[in-house]
Amino acid sequence: MPIDIPIDSDLVLECARDLIRARSENPPGDEREVAAVVAAHATDAGLDIEIIETAPNRVNVIATLDSGRPGRTLLWNGHIDVVPIGDASSWKHPPFEAVVDDGILHGRGAADMKGPCASAIAAACALKADGGPAAGRLVLQFVADEEVLGPHGTLALYERGLAGADAAIVGEPTDLAVAVAERGMLWVIARTAGVAAHGSRPDLGVSAIEEAARVVLTLRAHRNGKSHPLLGEPSLNVGTIQGGSKINIVPDSCTIAIDRRTLPGETDEGILDEMRAALGEAGLSASLEIIHRADPVEVDPNSEIVTHAIAAHTAVRGAGARIGAMTGATDAHVLAGKAGIPTIIFGPGSLDQAHTTTEHVAIQDLIDGARIYAHLFDSYLR
Repeated sequence: MPIDIPIDSDLVLECARDLIRARSENPPGDEREVAAVVAAHATDAGLDIEIIETAPNRVNVIATLDSGRPGRTLLWNGHIDVVPIGDASSWKHPPFEAVVDDGILHGRGAADMKGPCASAIAAACALKADGGPAAGRLVLQFVADEEVLGPHGTLALYERGLAGADAAIVGEPTDLAVAVAERGMLWVIARTAGVAAHGSRPDLGVSAIEEAARVVLTLRAHRNGKSHPLLGEPSLNVGTIQGGSKINIVPDSCTIAIDRRTLPGETDEGILDEMRAALGEAGLSASLEIIHRADPVEVDPNSEIVTHAIAAHTAVRGAGARIGAMTGATDAHVLAGKAGIPTIIFGPGSLDQAHTTTEHVAIQDLIDGARIYAHLFDSYLR
């Protein structure tokens, strides 16, 4: 295959705009409309399509390009759900109109990650037009429910035995850096207890909210000395707090929700033990309960899939891709952590645009992403 693999630039943009216009906010979670768009474009590209509904209205699309010859399986994975738009009036460009302005595509999902999905479809189309993979097969997964790390997308496919591969690419926006590590996620509910009393006599009670405030400050200030060369230190954010029943009652209970991002090598119980120890040293106590988790991800930067990604980037842009890391959690935690597949996170667009009311992506980045993916798909499947 020639160095400059022909990519239909119009297809990249058309597909990305069609995907953005198909609403798929999660919550509430309904991928039917966008899955139909994916299936139509993938079918036009000559891919074999399988539609998998894992729950009512929760739809995944698997598109396969099989060489018909023995060889490896390369899996590309991307989600087709998006986060809610919030207040539509706060957007400069209507979030579902896929406005193009001065080479920039605007809209919810432009970067995260309907734009990268369009790049993958266009890349597979180019590979098909060139005769398809030399060996093995390319599998594209367009999945539901990633934005809440829910059970109806990649996890459901894994549980159905549909996530096997020799290597995987999660196409989240990385500015086309090859992310070889990803933080895990631990969501913890912490509850503090107090003693109720009349609001005019707080001296007779113990405020669970004040106790929770001290818990927040203590946990935020705690450092365990751990660090990763690409991911840095683990992080901790308290996202919500709920406590008290009435303004003139000293609150006897309070609940805080903690988002602790984890590093490779950390364990759930080890993190809880650290939290308890930090609180104990400060004379505080709280019950701790894990409600959701995702494993951290790490792949050898010298592994074959990384080498192919860097070479593909060099072929298109004339320089090797930067080795990087993903601070947020993605479906790589299923593919790498549960399925045991060497997995990179690698896609066009910037994570800085994700979940914002100004979400956008440069059209040229989507086109370059398609060209790079086509090279990567071709070189790995030989």
